[in-house]
Amino acid sequence: MQMQQAIDALICWVTEWQLSVSVNKCCVLNVGNITHSTCFSISISNVDLPVVDSTRDLGVLVTHDFVSFPTYSQHRCKST
Repeated sequence: MQMQQAIDALICWVTEWQLSVSVNKCCVLNVGNITHSTCFSISISNVDLPVVDSTRDLGVLVTHDFVSFPTYSQHRCKST
């Protein structure tokens, strides 16, 4: 199953269960050595999702190469 088909199936499930998706909080984060020029467009409800190099998930900065993750891990270990 392709990514867009999987997202479309998820949106059907969400609609069936009368839930919602905050499209304005969604983005595409390619992990690894994928350049933006090789990416394809992903959309939710006919809204194209922005392609980003990094995003925050539950307060954790996630980057395409996971560079910031060790910094977060070190910070969490020091504060606990």
